[in-house]
Amino acid sequence: MTMRELIDSTQRFFDFDFDAIKSYFTSLALTLIVTYLIIVIFRKIVQELFKRTRILEEKKKETIESVVKNTSRYIYAIIILIAIIGFGAQKLFDNEMKMAELKIYHK
Repeated sequence: MTMRELIDSTQRFFDFDFDAIKSYFTSLALTLIVTYLIIVIFRKIVQELFKRTRILEEKKKETIESVVKNTSRYIYAIIILIAIIGFGAQKLFDNEMKMAELKIYHK
């Protein structure tokens, strides 16, 4: 590998499409915010439901609230992972397609 090829390779490595990166993080942030709000609202509904009803014993209510709280944390973590992997894979695929189109166009 010549020095020129190494420099060109390094430039291509650092040549980012900042609009795609901004779009990725915007999508990721919106997904996280919406998911967090849905989980918080659901937990508040469960808490209010148990405050206003006397169907279950106090210990059972606390247990169910604890299960809902812990489950919602796990769901939130899984959604974060899915969003990061999914959006990342989509952006990577889009970038690869653009690079392939550029190679075809420049031939």
